[in-house]
Amino acid sequence: MGDKFEWKDLGKFWDTLIATASERDNQKRKFKSSRYYNEKSHFIGLCGEMTYSIITGLKPDLTLRLLGDGGLDFPDTDVKATEYWKDPYLKENPDAAFVARFYVLVAIDTIQKRGRVCGWASRTDVQNAPLKNWGQGPRRSLHESCLRKTTKDDLRG
Repeated sequence: MGDKFEWKDLGKFWDTLIATASERDNQKRKFKSSRYYNEKSHFIGLCGEMTYSIITGLKPDLTLRLLGDGGLDFPDTDVKATEYWKDPYLKENPDAAFVARFYVLVAIDTIQKRGRVCGWASRTDVQNAPLKNWGQGPRRSLHESCLRKTTKDDLRG
């Protein structure tokens, strides 16, 4: 299982991820429900989904959807990605619907164009995670060290 948690090269997908993120930004930037915690929210999220795709063999959904993905990036799974790869936290809004059974944290290194699965948490783990204010209001927050490293069916939702 060790290689599942090692860095994965995203270089060959980079241009596609940039273009797809740009389409999503253009479509959703003015939506009242859009939350931009940084200027690259869609791009970082797509990088996380692609990293998860690489290790599971599941195909990421790059379709531009007016209503979003409904909280599921893959079957039963919501991928959370962060650029803070040196000390990553899985973060979720406390008022989220918590649709997914599993939440997977992926750290993204945009300089080297790579991603790394940090671990996963159950819906209950995330719902019960402590609240931490990162500057945009409180978020349910789990440090990488609190995430499960077991296989979660070999990290395949």
